[in-house]
Amino acid sequence: DIKVFSSICPHLGCRYNWDTERKLFVCPCHNSVYTIEGKVVSGPAPRGLDTLPKEIKDGILYVKYEKFEVGIPEKIVID
Repeated sequence: DIKVFSSICPHLGCRYNWDTERKLFVCPCHNSVYTIEGKVVSGPAPRGLDTLPKEIKDGILYVKYEKFEVGIPEKIVID
């Protein structure tokens, strides 16, 4: 199964990066660290990486982009 994550860190809304050597997602703003599955390893992040709705149709991956409230433990979509 494919997981698609928002590129926004749920801590303060910065964009995180993939650290190839460590095989972890790392946010440069406050050093929140996440596994490849999106779980918090360390840092101030209040929750794991937010997943986005996706669908595979005729071999093509479609992703619905959503924005989420940052800085809180709950995953809440915002308009």
